[in-house]
Amino acid sequence: MTFLAAIHAKEYALIAADKMEVALVGTEHIPVRTDVDKIVDTGIGLMTGSGYVPLLDEVKSAISEAEITHTDQIIDIIQEKRAKIRNNSALPANQEVDFLANTHWLFSYYTVADNEPAIRVAAYSPRVSEKYLGIVEENGSSASFPSDSTAATRESFTSALRSGMAPSDGPASIEETLSLNSRLILRLMSEMSRISSLVSEACDIGVVFLEGTMLMAKNVSIHTPNISFQVMT
Repeated sequence: MTFLAAIHAKEYALIAADKMEVALVGTEHIPVRTDVDKIVDTGIGLMTGSGYVPLLDEVKSAISEAEITHTDQIIDIIQEKRAKIRNNSALPANQEVDFLANTHWLFSYYTVADNEPAIRVAAYSPRVSEKYLGIVEENGSSASFPSDSTAATRESFTSALRSGMAPSDGPASIEETLSLNSRLILRLMSEMSRISSLVSEACDIGVVFLEGTMLMAKNVSIHTPNISFQVMT
């Protein structure tokens, strides 16, 4: 049950996901591994998810094999794989409903607005809508939390993310805001890992820039002295 975070800084979109994978044993969630790559290249941006691992893996695999040109295709894939779980799952009915309702995705993607290139950040949450993305406004943020987090924790972290992010319309350069926002994410990830046994302190951070460059910093944490972003190919 991943901790996800996204920041829309106008010139770039940042998405982060921790590295923990969790298995359900009976009614208990058990940490399994801390080396999972959860951020994927969709062809038009980056995408990550949190929730039921078989569903997340099915969506990830289908997207990697498709030629994505529009977010509608991604939503169609998610809905198709959700229907497959409903129709073929051996899960108890109550678990199936819970897993489907609590599997979420965060996206960054390229688009055109008023004949100009633009970046969007969006969330797909079936609790809100099974058909539509929720758009994150410029200089806005979004997060998805592990299942063992309380309402108070979610509210506190959402507020810290929103108030702590470096906006794109301030005096800082793109490089400075990216560094500040990355450090904010790493601090929150570290704090969440101390609260939730389902979240790793280390995470991956993916960035999509307005001009088309995509970068990834893998397996970084608050203890990483210098965050090294590599160009995604």
